[in-house]
Amino acid sequence: MSENTPPVRQPSFMDWAFQHKLLMLPIVFTLMVSVCGGCFAMAYISGLNTIRKDPLHKQSVDLARENEAIAQELGSPIEGGLVTEGVIEINDAGEQGHADCVIPISGPKGSARLFVKASLNETKWTIKKLTASLEKSGKVITLVEEK
Repeated sequence: MSENTPPVRQPSFMDWAFQHKLLMLPIVFTLMVSVCGGCFAMAYISGLNTIRKDPLHKQSVDLARENEAIAQELGSPIEGGLVTEGVIEINDAGEQGHADCVIPISGPKGSARLFVKASLNETKWTIKKLTASLEKSGKVITLVEEK
């Protein structure tokens, strides 16, 4: 008589993982960091896109793009970054306010900082003073200066 031997059970991945717990820790840690980093990157990109659509930011960066000295120094295309310093205050209705802030800009050849002073009247921004400080050469270029 031949004896029926049960088939040999192949160990599953979960069996292996349970036996090798310490090997799984770096994998789980890496996955957690990747997911958190991806969420942070999505939030950063979303915030940057929102700020780039802001009328004051867009108007300031567009004036810098149109200036030949800045375009020559930074190259093309010139992109604006997040407002890094300063104050932007707008009333609850969004019709009145003022801004005194710094916007970093950069191109393929270098970077600069835009110093913006503006006021908001009836939902329209008016730039009172706009200067660009070029990092590479140290030049300061006045783009707008209201008297």
